Amino acid sequence: MKKLIYVILLLTTLITGCSRSSKDENVKSDSNLQEFVIPARKDIFTALEDKGYEDVDFLREIISKKIAKADFDHETIVRIISRPDTLIIDQAWIYLANTEFAITRTASDSTGYIVRVEKSILKGGSIYQVLTDLGMAAGDVGIYAWEMGEYIDATSIDVGDKFSITYFTDDKGDKHFEKFTYQPDKTSIHEFYFAEDRKLKYNLVELPYELIRRIVKGTITEEYSTWDAAMNALDIIPYIRQQANNAMDSQIAFATDARIGDEFEVYIEEKHVNGERQPRGKLLYAKYSGKFTKTKTAYRFSDDDEASAYTGMYTKEAKRLVTDAVRTPLDRMHVTSPFGYRIHPVYGYRRMHTGMDLRGPTGTPVYAVTSGVITKAKNNSNGYGNEVLIKHDNGMITQYAHLSKISTSYGRKVKKGQLIGKVGSTGVSTGPHLHFGVKKHGKWVNPRTNLKMVGANVLKDGRLKTFKKQMSELDAEMAIR
Repeated sequence: MKKLIYVILLLTTLITGCSRSSKDENVKSDSNLQEFVIPARKDIFTALEDKGYEDVDFLREIISKKIAKADFDHETIVRIISRPDTLIIDQAWIYLANTEFAITRTASDSTGYIVRVEKSILKGGSIYQVLTDLGMAAGDVGIYAWEMGEYIDATSIDVGDKFSITYFTDDKGDKHFEKFTYQPDKTSIHEFYFAEDRKLKYNLVELPYELIRRIVKGTITEEYSTWDAAMNALDIIPYIRQQANNAMDSQIAFATDARIGDEFEVYIEEKHVNGERQPRGKLLYAKYSGKFTKTKTAYRFSDDDEASAYTGMYTKEAKRLVTDAVRTPLDRMHVTSPFGYRIHPVYGYRRMHTGMDLRGPTGTPVYAVTSGVITKAKNNSNGYGNEVLIKHDNGMITQYAHLSKISTSYGRKVKKGQLIGKVGSTGVSTGPHLHFGVKKHGKWVNPRTNLKMVGANVLKDGRLKTFKKQMSELDAEMAIR
């Protein structure tokens, strides 16, 4: 049965790769293939029944009312292959505005189907939303979303990103999920295969791409009177412009000191796939010069680990270019589960996640993000396990939970960057991680948007030596361009 399913799935994929139909209202018929467009604000299932298709109910099970309703204001493209001399559906491709379905009957005498769905993340959406909309049980959603977070930084998922999932339904209509993929750009695909005991097998597919580095020089003019506008006019993508703005905002008071005639230079790295530039890239170096701003520079430091909290922009003196930054609670900042509503991986229902979960093996050092007084350092069986709370001078409280070890005590004063414990999995937890929370004015808030966090304000020791080497290499590269 498995071999048959995979053969049919391969054929489905090959056919799906064909170009879509042109968007006209008339039905086109070629053998048993029909292609047509369902107008906006018309129910998909009623439209199919009006065309005489006899077994539309199974589509209602696959395409949930929630998904159909979300795209109700847009037209839908449909391609259907029916059985010879009948209107019984064997294969269907349904292209909604934000979701695409490729559906194939597993056998001529079966009521089971292989389904491949591609769905975009909408504003306010998440992995939890995608899996729930596709009919996965809530308890499974919580577990699988948590496991995916071990490989994908949850904060990197953005509106418009596409997910695809493959499953088959048996003759009873039960869904059996097989594969889930996430493609953040055209250079990589994250593949997850559903295994037994609610486990996932992970595979990263890296696609060919070209890295292009270039120097861009410009001047602030009457027409482009801000640095961001001038960079935009020189075709620097928003993702890199934001890095440049962040690097210089901590050195220059642009509102009062920038002037027409100021000059700038940036050295950037972009990814290209088949000649097409991708939406993300890196700022490697920046320089801004003006009569009142003087000359300010910034160099990129790249640590060994891609998720390292030390990677970022620094001055020549190795000072981090972030204003009013606190320390990160871990040296490596990989978010497995962000702040906000989620389906809890243990309880299996939707509830508010009042902090963010950071990936880390048991025993990883945990640091105070800034100075304060310990107001809690114990396990009181509230689900957080071994927990440390720190009250800071501005009244803010930070929380560090599920620790394997507490390295401080109640009432003790701690400094920024001081060791307070070790990562663990105590309390209600699915595995080793740090739950990090921030409370302001009595309410839990998003740590990502309420704190600027860096690994260190100044690089030291081995990282400082590496930074000086990287600076020299960048200077040498720019000198010959």
